[in-house]
Amino acid sequence: MNLLFPRQHYACLQCGKSCGDWRIWVEPQAIEGLRRHPLALELKVRNETFLESTSDGWHHLVHDAQGRCHFLQGDQLCGLHATSGWLAKPRACRQFPFFLIQTPDGIQVGLSFRCTAVLQDHGRDWGDHQAELQQLVETGSYAKVGFRPAQLGNFALDWTTYKNWEASWIASIERGDSLAQAVYDHLAPALGLFLDSLTWASLLQHLGRTAVAFLEGEGPVDLQQIGQALQSGQAFLGKQRGWLQPHLQPVQHDPLLQRYLIHALERKSLWLGDWLGRLLMLLVAQYLVEFYAPPLGWEKAVELVEGEWRAHRDDLAEVEQGFAQTLLQFT
Repeated sequence: MNLLFPRQHYACLQCGKSCGDWRIWVEPQAIEGLRRHPLALELKVRNETFLESTSDGWHHLVHDAQGRCHFLQGDQLCGLHATSGWLAKPRACRQFPFFLIQTPDGIQVGLSFRCTAVLQDHGRDWGDHQAELQQLVETGSYAKVGFRPAQLGNFALDWTTYKNWEASWIASIERGDSLAQAVYDHLAPALGLFLDSLTWASLLQHLGRTAVAFLEGEGPVDLQQIGQALQSGQAFLGKQRGWLQPHLQPVQHDPLLQRYLIHALERKSLWLGDWLGRLLMLLVAQYLVEFYAPPLGWEKAVELVEGEWRAHRDDLAEVEQGFAQTLLQFT
């Protein structure tokens, strides 16, 4: 398989984040081998449970009293890996922080910005990861994207056109221009949008505010109301607390945000759901990072948006569709 690498670096910093913060699912074919592993047998002797099953038959690793994986050593290295090699770990552990997606051009390799090393762009050349990635590709099944056009309202977006759009958007970010404006320049004629660039910016601002309300658990916002209000020329005023004045600035002021937006496009994740909705959610991601950066710092803000808004939640399909339908009101 042809592996397509992003412009990112990665080498584990042994921060232990992924071994303590998240639930790790174990694939069925690995369970018995894991139970027979010497470290697991030691835990059994001490009457400590490291594996738990759910009511629907799935299994995941459980944490110890300190909230860490039972196999995490004091040096923040995986004991399974240290004693038996990389293949002894559950597949989810072996794959993190990589995303793998099959495209017409080959397997696109992406990286998760919840990883400390990725956030800091710490690492080495991609040739050092070739063997592990090849093994993952050859033993797994990954989503296929781009082989069929994505339907955006009445417009069918083919892979070649999208790649030209993506290259243009990335170049815009690299120049320090507004990604939102670059996207508008392609979407408006393709979809036949009846909204000017000022209304487009207002729509994104309102969607950004909606996203803040969603992440802070302040209740649903009627997306249909946003579109109708903008169409009638009215200002949409929400009731959620803590909204900042909206702003959609170019991203040259922060290298991490710039790098994050570029890589979010490079890893082709727009194709893994409602394409238009996911594009709007990416544009809103800039708003969210800028919203949360002052209190949290840039790294924590990007990590929050990556984990809770873009890459690691699987319950946002309704939000994606709502965002897309809000925009399509203007076609």
